Formats: sequence, structure tokens, C-alpha cells
Amino acid sequence: MTLTKRSTKGSALTYTEMDANLTHLDLYKTVENVTGGGALSLTTGVSLITTTGAEDYTLANGTVEGQIKIISMKVNGGNAVVTPDNYINGTRITFNNVNDSITLLYQSTGWIQLARQNATVS
Repeated sequence: MTLTKRSTKGSALTYTEMDANLTHLDLYKTVENVTGGGALSLTTGVSLITTTGAEDYTLANGTVEGQIKIISMKVNGGNAVVTPDNYINGTRITFNNVNDSITLLYQSTGWIQLARQNATVS
């Protein structure tokens, strides 16, 4: 994320510049409910997984350094395996119980684990 600022005191940002400065904050207010496997969204801060069998998910590299992604199993109908691109702590995350969760931070080197509740990293 690049912040726009003014070097002259009293110079106001345009609405577009201000909006661009704060766009990433909306990620914390958005939730996706996913099922059936596939790619997890990078435009939502939280992904809640409902499985109906063993399912595989992917998580692409973040869109900006400092991006936070929370993933949690909401309904357990089978294991969910999430494979992030450039995952610093391992290669995949397995969710096999309701409320298994992980919080990730994206840096230029990839996703790093900030917190984990019962999900398995391998």
C-alpha cells in the first residue's frame, strides 16, 4: 500500500486520494462464506469454510504488504486443506474441526502465521 500525503501543511487530499489511503481497511469488515474448494478471496478479510467432504482451497499472494487474512472452519463435513502461495511456516493448513482457525499476515516474502487455533500446519 502506498499512502498519499502532502508536504505542504494545509494542503488537502482529494477524495480519491483519501479513499485510496483507506481502501485496505475495508478488508477487516468483509467476510466470505465458502464451500466446495477453490480459491479464497483476497478482497475479504475473513474466509469461513463449510465443507461437504474433503475439499482443497488455495490462497494467492496478498495484494499489499500488511494484509491480514483470517480463515476458520464454520461447518465440518470433511477436512479442508488450504495451500497458500509462498507460505513461510509450511506448505499447507488443514482444518478438521469446527472453529479451527488461522490468522495470516502477508509480507513481501509470503504469508506468515500470526495465530493458530487447532488447525494443522504441515
